[in-house]
Amino acid sequence: MRGLCCFLAVILIFPTVQLGLPSSPIEQIDSPIFDNSEFIMDSQKQDLVGTVSVNDQENQTGLLIREVCPSFTAEFVTLMNNGECEIDLKGIYLTDGEGTITFNENVILNEGQILTICSNMSTIRQMGIVDRAVELESRYLLSKGTFRLADKGDEVLMFSPLNNLLDAFVYGISEFSDEGWKGSPFPKLDRGHSALRNGDFDTDCAEDWKATVPGRSSLSCSSGWYSVEPFIIPVEGRERLIREIDFSSRTILMALYKINDPAIVDRLCQSSLRGVNVTILVEGQPVAGIDEAERDSLGKLLASGIDVRLLQSHDGYKRYQYIHCKYAIFDGHRTCVLSENLITFSLDSNRGWGVLVESDELARYFSRIFNEDSDLSRMDVKRALKEDFKVNVIQDRTGTPIGNIEHQKFSCLVRPILSPDFSFELIHDIISNAQEVILIEQLYCDLTLENELLRAILDAAKRGIKVRFLLDSSFFAQSGSSNQDLVEKLNTIGASENIDLQARMVSSYHEFSVLHNKGVIIDDHVIVSSINWCEAAFLENREAGLILSSASLADFFSRSYWNDWNIDPYPPVVNIDASEKVHEGEMILFSGRNSSDNAGISEYIWDLDGDGVFDQTGSLVLAAFPEGVYTVLLRVTDIYNNSAEATKIIQVLPKSESGIGLILLSPIIMVPPLLIWLLKKIKGR
Repeated sequence: MRGLCCFLAVILIFPTVQLGLPSSPIEQIDSPIFDNSEFIMDSQKQDLVGTVSVNDQENQTGLLIREVCPSFTAEFVTLMNNGECEIDLKGIYLTDGEGTITFNENVILNEGQILTICSNMSTIRQMGIVDRAVELESRYLLSKGTFRLADKGDEVLMFSPLNNLLDAFVYGISEFSDEGWKGSPFPKLDRGHSALRNGDFDTDCAEDWKATVPGRSSLSCSSGWYSVEPFIIPVEGRERLIREIDFSSRTILMALYKINDPAIVDRLCQSSLRGVNVTILVEGQPVAGIDEAERDSLGKLLASGIDVRLLQSHDGYKRYQYIHCKYAIFDGHRTCVLSENLITFSLDSNRGWGVLVESDELARYFSRIFNEDSDLSRMDVKRALKEDFKVNVIQDRTGTPIGNIEHQKFSCLVRPILSPDFSFELIHDIISNAQEVILIEQLYCDLTLENELLRAILDAAKRGIKVRFLLDSSFFAQSGSSNQDLVEKLNTIGASENIDLQARMVSSYHEFSVLHNKGVIIDDHVIVSSINWCEAAFLENREAGLILSSASLADFFSRSYWNDWNIDPYPPVVNIDASEKVHEGEMILFSGRNSSDNAGISEYIWDLDGDGVFDQTGSLVLAAFPEGVYTVLLRVTDIYNNSAEATKIIQVLPKSESGIGLILLSPIIMVPPLLIWLLKKIKGR
């Protein structure tokens, strides 16, 4: 399908000034997204027709094609003034070789302003373009022939009134080769995608452009010093979230990939029933679809009056491949960001990190993101309906409160990171500036060694930075998997170049099932986010996280990291089985065989008389004691050299008159190993 869509948006960085038209083809769309005044567009319509300026070639210097969307219901082309003076567009025309559109009135673009032409205003609105737009059939444009961009490939050429080529964009199968474009065309664009110029680069080739989806956010980073509470999953992720839900009194906003945990769902339902305004944005097309457990959970949320919204494709258009973030905002003051989905398995069995941040400012920042991503006027956002899900009536009851438990708090410099807006650049920058250590803990890494991020890590190791790379082994343990392959390559590089670079997959001896974390520690900086290390997470998904700068917080998460790095962090559990009361001269069998270890036990050693000197080895020991009280100690060591000890108190009573007993020539008699062997045989052990 072909069609041309162009919109007008006029932006000045500071202060914001907009041009307008009094007639209906150009219309101001008030933003339903942002609540901060700096993001709200002036709703007062102004006249697009400015003061007429001399229309010569010099005045068009700096006028560029900014964005082209050729493969959607409402196609568009955006122009921008990248020059240092105002430009009058009268007489300027665009052509695709089959038709032309010409500005036939004086329309002024000041420095930094943009202008777009569209064929369908309604579609532009639903794509989230909230600035003014001019339709193709308006009186400000004169059309000749058929200007419609081919899905498979075409060219957009912009000429001055004197027929000088000002700019060009060539894509797909177009064979255009002339002044204004060098080299191969930009790749064919998928449906619903556009080509956007990289900043103000203009070298007349495909490298000036990147593929994107119209309507995506374009936010910048902010920063501030806030109070931060860290937590480790599965240790206390569920409890932290329930505490925040229970304490919320006004609003809860959540943006999630998946949710099905019964405890969290129930608490959200109760909060809604007691009057808290709860809105949840969920990925509407997760990998393998919405499963039965999640459908049931969404039905319960809907039944309790919670506003559930789904991000899903509309006619091939979807701003983000997946809403993969995991964050929540409570009462517009506390923001929770974590690496784990709110599903039972994740909260019970995954290793992940999370933080709670107290800050109205940060809550406003994430609220702006949430409001934009969940805006129901967008064509890719749908409100979940009760008839689409199994609805379970929720009883009005009060759950057991978690209580106001005191947790560790740290004062941190906090910076948000967002995909696809700027996460890659920010993470790359902080890694490139590492001074001492880089610790990476990821579910997987699907980046090649040629990727800029991994090159930055290798460069850091080569200049003396300590680098450790820990990856999951449960989903990616097979030989030849991406994780195994990367571990082998990094370790080979570390050994061959004699640099402090090591990588491994997490061992199976830990008390979690999946290393699902997306955590990074660089010196005193900690990254807690939803961002897997793959191109889609950086460039296509909506991901969210935080960079938290604090030596104390880095120490908190480093302790967890080094515990996970350890192949076997847990010592054996030691048990001594023996009679606690015997008579003098009676033999006692001491057994350590009920001791256990997840990796395997390598050694048993015994101190039978409490003198600090180990007397015997082995899992079974026989001994006889004179009358008295003795403390017997067993130390057990596992195959990774973790050790633990246990003691047992033995009371030896006077010699039984009826018993024959042993003749004790010393305070303690240890029975020779041959007797132990015979005893094992007798007892069938």
